[in-house]
Amino acid sequence: MNWLTVGPTWGSFAGGLYLIIRAVIDWWPPMGKKKGIDVWPAVRSALPFLLSYAYGMLVILGAGGILGLIANAVVWGVGWVGDGAFVYGVGGSREGVGVVGGQRMALTNAGLLAVLIFTGVFVGVRAKMGKGHQISTAMGRGALAGVLTGTVAGFSSALAVPLASAANASLGWLVNR
Repeated sequence: MNWLTVGPTWGSFAGGLYLIIRAVIDWWPPMGKKKGIDVWPAVRSALPFLLSYAYGMLVILGAGGILGLIANAVVWGVGWVGDGAFVYGVGGSREGVGVVGGQRMALTNAGLLAVLIFTGVFVGVRAKMGKGHQISTAMGRGALAGVLTGTVAGFSSALAVPLASAANASLGWLVNR
């Protein structure tokens, strides 16, 4: 496999999986609590990561243009570094992982408009929270994990259809009246 290939590799998948595992570790309630765990604060604290993960997955699966170019560059860059660690660190071989074939996702114009609006909301919330804020960090990690794992066949086959349908329907009802 060529080192300049843009697509998910074991290194980029490992980077995305690390971010997911790190989010679970950060989210998991502290051990040793004497009383029961209050569920709603735990769910609320996971929402920024989960919503940003869905956004990152929509970006890599459906968006073209500048946003798609940036997402592909991120997959390439993280894949390049991750594959270096994978090949030279643990003795693996650089090859692609199962990739979604053909067109990545069928986003309609309404779905692409939703991605554009989600991008504005994502950037606005991160700017308002400021660098280093817990929500801003979770959002950045979630979007990056979504971009890195979004084209891996197992993740994509489970999440792409519901995400694409939701994005297409989110603004499709406005213009189809």
